[in-house]
Amino acid sequence: MLCCSSTSPMLGLHISSPLFVWDLDRDEELNIKDEVLVMNMNMLRSRLRRKSRLRRKVLKLDDEYEDVQIEIGKRLLCGNPLSSCNIKKNDP
Repeated sequence: MLCCSSTSPMLGLHISSPLFVWDLDRDEELNIKDEVLVMNMNMLRSRLRRKSRLRRKVLKLDDEYEDVQIEIGKRLLCGNPLSSCNIKKNDP
C-alpha cells in the first residue's frame, strides 16, 4: 500500500492539497509534465476528463472527503486535501 504524504512535493498537477503520481510497476514517484491548475476536486475531475489524449479515468471521487484516484495507464494519481489517501493496486 502506498499513500500520499504531506511532505511530498507538488508534481505536475497543482491543487491545494498533497498530490503525486506513483508508478505501481517501478514503485517510484513520477513527474507529470502537463500542468492543470484547479481549485477543488470537482474542477480537477472536470479538467482531467477533457484531457482524453492521456486516457485518464476517474476511478473514485468521494465528495464527502474530496478523495480522488485517477488511473493513467498503470500509474495512479492520488489527491486528498484532508489527510493522506491510501492507494492499493487493484487485482484483476
